[in-house]
Amino acid sequence: MSLFRKFNCGKGLCSFVGEHESLARGVKYSHETWRKYASPVWMDIRQTRTLNYKVARERNDERHICPLQLDVIERGVTLWSKKGDLVLSPFAGIGSEGYCALKMGRRFIGIELKPAYFNVAVKNLDGLTEEKEQMELFA
Repeated sequence: MSLFRKFNCGKGLCSFVGEHESLARGVKYSHETWRKYASPVWMDIRQTRTLNYKVARERNDERHICPLQLDVIERGVTLWSKKGDLVLSPFAGIGSEGYCALKMGRRFIGIELKPAYFNVAVKNLDGLTEEKEQMELFA
């Protein structure tokens, strides 16, 4: 007896784990999007799509800065939150998580110990607020 069973669903993939939960939250992903997000390897992440971190570097910095790609953050925010939810970043850095969260209609709380990173995060988030205000003027 095999541990695997053939599953026939007519035209291919008909449902996926979490489908009913996403319906309850008002979110429905296409099968292509869900398979791309559920893949263990995300080959479509743009490595250079980050916020500018160089202005936060100080002369005697620890040299550990590692900017997180906005594509990765957006995917996580999409998968694990909905509009209006609160996103917490206990190590906010330059505010990349907050930038994506606010841009996607979430609220944000960020915690950062290093003043230089905090100041850049504030500039990044203020810049997003100004960008949204400008977009509303032309909408």
